[in-house]
Amino acid sequence: MEPVGTVTLGQSKYFCEMYIYSSVRNPGYVYEFCRVRGKKYRCCGCKKMNKMRCITIEDNLLVAGSKHPEDDHHPDCRPIPETGM
Repeated sequence: MEPVGTVTLGQSKYFCEMYIYSSVRNPGYVYEFCRVRGKKYRCCGCKKMNKMRCITIEDNLLVAGSKHPEDDHHPDCRPIPETGM
């Protein structure tokens, strides 16, 4: 199985809980995930384009699902460079 990557806890500009996912396929880039409900987190880039791409995070660890966290994003959703965050 392909490596999944790591997540780190952060805060949005509205002081809401969010996670930063370090990309495995594009080193030096990250995806931002904000809380939807419970343990589900939604990709912030896809949310801007009205696409729902969710992952599950338990105890600050990414739960491996049937899809890799970098698969099935909106075609225009791009990871953010890690420098400058």
